[in-house]
Amino acid sequence: MRVASLLVATSLFVGWAAEPPPPPRDFLEGRVQAISRHDRREIQVLAKKELARTGRASHPIYCIYVERSDLVYVYHGEQRKRAEDVEEALIVERVHGHWQLGEREIVRGVNIPT
Repeated sequence: MRVASLLVATSLFVGWAAEPPPPPRDFLEGRVQAISRHDRREIQVLAKKELARTGRASHPIYCIYVERSDLVYVYHGEQRKRAEDVEEALIVERVHGHWQLGEREIVRGVNIPT
């Protein structure tokens, strides 16, 4: 009996210690009304060209996050399933009426050196 209660207590403690998985992202998030359908298509084409140019053509685009009408993050690769998974995003900005890639990208994860 003691072994069974110890096993239950241990499994509960281990369950609380682990971080819950992040929720799945919608394909379009943020201020979605700030950009048009044409903008979305243009952003996707631009992101796919950049991924192909950098050897990441196999990375699917799983989320477009609209920060503002002139700033969008395009999340690509494998969607995070655990809190410690890596998350990558391209930064796309509207400059003088045209969408273009920012000079930097976002890479988030536990073991990413800074």
